[in-house]
Amino acid sequence: MIDNRPKGARPRETAETRRETTARSAVLGRELRNMYRDIAQEPIPPEFRRLLQQLGNGDES
Repeated sequence: MIDNRPKGARPRETAETRRETTARSAVLGRELRNMYRDIAQEPIPPEFRRLLQQLGNGDES
């Protein structure tokens, strides 16, 4: 498809395209929140926990 619009020009936004954009944004936001929730509930690996403890104690060993 050839786009003859000037560089940087955006297509005219209609009420329908705004609704579609809003709907897509809502779905994307919901999916990202679900992914974050799943990741936040995963346990911290023991090696990483030990590293955090060492850093918190100022232990450089």
